[in-house]
Amino acid sequence: MQESTTLTTIQLGDRNASLETDSHSVNDLLTRLFGCWHVRLTRPITRDNQTYQACLRCGLRRPFDLDTWKAYGSFYAAPSGEPKGH
Repeated sequence: MQESTTLTTIQLGDRNASLETDSHSVNDLLTRLFGCWHVRLTRPITRDNQTYQACLRCGLRRPFDLDTWKAYGSFYAAPSGEPKGH
C-alpha cells in the first residue's frame, strides 16, 4: 500500500508556501499549530510512589489511579533531570 502525498498551501502573512507532505508531516504541522492531543500514551508507570501515563509524542505526564485503572487530573511536565516518557 502506498502512502499518499499531498500538496499543501500554507498562508504565511503576505506570502504562500507550498509544501509537499505526507500524512506524518501534516500531523506534525497540526501538533505545532494546535498542541499535542496526547493520543498515544504509555502503559501506567510507577516511579517514586507516583503512577502516571506519559504521552509518547510530547512527554507530558498524567496521573493514573491503579485502583480505578483510570487517568485523572491535568497533564504535567516531568521534573527536570528525568527522561521524557519514562
